[in-house]
Amino acid sequence: MRYSKIRPFLWWAGALQFFAILAAIEHRAWDVVFICLMVIAVGMWFARDAQRLEASKHPSTR
Repeated sequence: MRYSKIRPFLWWAGALQFFAILAAIEHRAWDVVFICLMVIAVGMWFARDAQRLEASKHPSTR
């Protein structure tokens, strides 16, 4: 699957993570906050790597 096709899912996942972090902070569940931040970090790594791989498949038009 191409990165451009999964981008909307990544945005929705980020929004859900944001609300999960807000709820965890409200309940003082700091372990859940750190787990959510780790999930966000892995998602950002995945998105950056997928974007890099997709860009390498398309030659630049310069």
